[in-house]
Amino acid sequence: MNNHAHVIRSRDPNFQNFLFYSLEHKDIRADIVGGTRGKLNLGQLKNLQIVHPVNVSESIAIAEIIRSADDVIRFQRTLISKLEMIRRGLLNDLLSSGIDEEGW
Repeated sequence: MNNHAHVIRSRDPNFQNFLFYSLEHKDIRADIVGGTRGKLNLGQLKNLQIVHPVNVSESIAIAEIIRSADDVIRFQRTLISKLEMIRRGLLNDLLSSGIDEEGW
């Protein structure tokens, strides 16, 4: 890799998902360096502190709960998108054709 991309792996593969979610939701703006093209260099990356439970099984459970919540959010967004398309189609039909005598 170079100074612009970093591969991060946990020593314990079971901890990897917790590590991912911790970094995904960590505010690293104060650690970004560079002028017009900010980056997180290896020095800043190595100094990031991740707060985690001592018990790895608790970390795994936390990561599983977050993953489940993300799955529900993704499903809801897909559902909302489909409903918005249906709404647009109905609006188009109603505005172009109106409602017939049966209410359709």
